[in-house]
Amino acid sequence: MPWAGCSILVADAGTLHALRAKAAAKDDVLIVGMPEPAQTSRAYDEYLDRPAGTANEDLAYRAISLVGPRNKIDRLVGKLSLLR
Repeated sequence: MPWAGCSILVADAGTLHALRAKAAAKDDVLIVGMPEPAQTSRAYDEYLDRPAGTANEDLAYRAISLVGPRNKIDRLVGKLSLLR
């Protein structure tokens, strides 16, 4: 989605979980998660097997992308700083 622009913000794992939960409560925000197995698996089948059956709240997220109305996204991420 390079045409939409992309800001990279910094957050620890706990903040990502809380942010994801808040975003999930909004009906017009798309959440794309990058759980830990997505970064450490070498094959797609391995990636699919590792998080299978794991509850969303038990996944360790490395990153999440949020897409939606700017005012809603700004309210969700307003306190996070830019990655430098």
